[in-house]
Amino acid sequence: MERWFPKSKSFLPRLVVSLIGIPALIAIIISGYPLTTAIVTIAAIWSLIEYHRMIRTITQKDYFYITVIWTTIFVFNAQFAHEIGNYSVHIIVIGILFTLTLTIINQSNNKTDILKNWMLTCIGPIYIGFLLSHALLLREINQLNYNGTDWLLYVLLLTFAIDTAAYCIGTSIGKYKLAESISPNKTWEGVLGGITAAIIASLALSALFDLPISEIEQIFLGMLLGVTAVFGDLAESIIKRATNTGNSGTLLPGHGGMLDRIDSLLLTIPVTYYLLTLIII
Repeated sequence: MERWFPKSKSFLPRLVVSLIGIPALIAIIISGYPLTTAIVTIAAIWSLIEYHRMIRTITQKDYFYITVIWTTIFVFNAQFAHEIGNYSVHIIVIGILFTLTLTIINQSNNKTDILKNWMLTCIGPIYIGFLLSHALLLREINQLNYNGTDWLLYVLLLTFAIDTAAYCIGTSIGKYKLAESISPNKTWEGVLGGITAAIIASLALSALFDLPISEIEQIFLGMLLGVTAVFGDLAESIIKRATNTGNSGTLLPGHGGMLDRIDSLLLTIPVTYYLLTLIII
């Protein structure tokens, strides 16, 4: 039976953090505004801090305070989008043009440096702030029988189930590497375990929250989010490899940094939101 348990020494602290953190997160989400908005803002800014810590290994001009403001605007736009409209596209365009102007003014004549520093500056707020702000957009869905809080809890718990299953199976019996040059520890066994867990969790959570979608849709959504979570994990791994860093931080024992914890959510939440708003609802 030992082969079915994770070999990593980080398993116990990871389990303890999850047992404490997940119930607390559920309570915050159920409470709604302003606690949910506050926790999303904190997670986004903390992740942004970790992102800048990583990119400073390859650039000296990252305009941290500008990206914090940009990220915060994304979050509050999402919070009040149902009242005043969603201006995410406008925020992206204005932010890109503003940081480009700022980079050109403050950089040397080296065009390579200008392009690199501008791109690294823009990636943080868009990758973290824009994508994570969809948690608030999703929570505010309240059309017909669609309860946004239930859907946000669904995607959070499902993603946590994916990550946990992939980690446990990958560290226990993983043998075949998924993308060794990007993420050496990821295995195909872990991926398949995560997708299987996603399908099971989707069926269970859909029943728990009485989500108005058929069983076929529940299975499809579970598979889709299982695959999406893998790409979310690999996206952060690309940043790690490009900056030659390990975990994004040490905030959460067994998990690494905040960005390590939410990397899959940065894609699974927006995918769920757009699937609901553009296709199902």
